[in-house]
Parts: sequence; structure tokens; C-alpha cells
Amino acid sequence: MLGTSIDQSAELLCPLCAVVIPGTAQFQKHLGRHLEEIALFSLPQITPDFDDGVSSNESAVSNSPDRGFDMNFIQPISPIPDGINTRFKIFEVLYQLKAVDEQTKSLLSITQQIESAIRGVRPLRRLKDSLLSPQEGPWMDRVIEDTEASLRAVAQLIEPARVDMETNKVVNLSNRVLWVFRDNPKVRDKLALLSVCQQSLSLVIECLNSHNETIDSPHPLGPLMDGFD
Repeated sequence: MLGTSIDQSAELLCPLCAVVIPGTAQFQKHLGRHLEEIALFSLPQITPDFDDGVSSNESAVSNSPDRGFDMNFIQPISPIPDGINTRFKIFEVLYQLKAVDEQTKSLLSITQQIESAIRGVRPLRRLKDSLLSPQEGPWMDRVIEDTEASLRAVAQLIEPARVDMETNKVVNLSNRVLWVFRDNPKVRDKLALLSVCQQSLSLVIECLNSHNETIDSPHPLGPLMDGFD
């Protein structure tokens, strides 16, 4: 798999306070403190229920069965506290951190399929070069080069997670944090570009397979996957 590991001493921008943190280890500790602060802030606030001038005896008498039900004593429904929304955000972050393993497996499967297709399409392109029109050859070369460049861009971002999966079967916490808060948006953009390149590469393969006047390749290429889920 093409790609390079991430520099563990690189400076990272905290998504919560916009402070630049030097190194992934410090960034992990810094973000952990933020999550602790958010968790404490989201806890329900317990406040004393001061007497508002009506004694408990008066309240009991007012609501006694003998006097009937007093509509004035219906308590209004309180709005959902802001802490609930904060908890939802925390759960969302935790879910994203937990989902990194499955996302990595899915991306590795996609990139491996495209990498395999590129390895196969190059010899087939050379084999049928004499059968291609002056326009087809350069077009195919551009598509192959663009797909390789796009594949490298995606592979570079998922390389740390790939190494963790290969070594420990799971992605370690520091790389999970980097994935959720830094790399995931970049991967979405680059994966969209890779999807376009993959569709063009499928057209190249179909075009090459349509030229049957020469000796077939010992390992003919089939169509690539239809697209990304």
C-alpha cells in the first residue's frame, strides 16, 4: 500500500479552542481535558428548592380532595436542558472514535481493489497499444496517472490506521483522535475524487477489453466495482 506515516511531532489545531498543540501525544491529553470539562458541565445542576412563600401545609390543603383540583398548581414543563445537547455531542464523538476500525477496513478494501486494477491495466494497455486510436492512448494514460495520484492521496491519510490494524488488529487511540478531528474531512474530499477516477478507469478497462484483435491478456481485467457506498 502506498503512503507514509504521520509525523508524531506535527502541530495540530484543537477543534474546540483553536489552540495549536505541538505533537500528537500533547494533543491527545489536551483534547481529553476538554472532554472532561464538557462532561462535568453537562451534568445536571442540583439547586435547593427554596420556599416561595407558600407553606407545605397550605399546598397540601389547597390540593386536598375536599377542595378539588386547582389548575394554578400545575407545574409547567421545563425545557430540555442545554447539557443534554452537550451529551449528544460527546456521544457522537465517542461513536466516531469507535467507528474508526470499520471505516479503515472499508477504505482499505476500496483502495486495494483499485490498486489491483491499476497493476493489471498497465500491461494490458501496453499489450494493445497498437490497436488504440491516437486519442485513446493518451486518454488512458492520463486516467491511469490520475487514478494513481488520487489513490496515493487517500492511502497516505489512512496509512497510520492501516499499520495499527496490521500490527494490533485495532487502531490506537491517538490515531483515532487524529482521524476524527483532522483526517476524516480530508479523506471524504479525496475519496470523492478517487471515485471519479475509478469510474474513468472502469471505462479504460472496458475500452481495452473491447479490442479483441490481439492475443488476450493471460489475466483479463473485469469491471471495477460500480462505486463507493
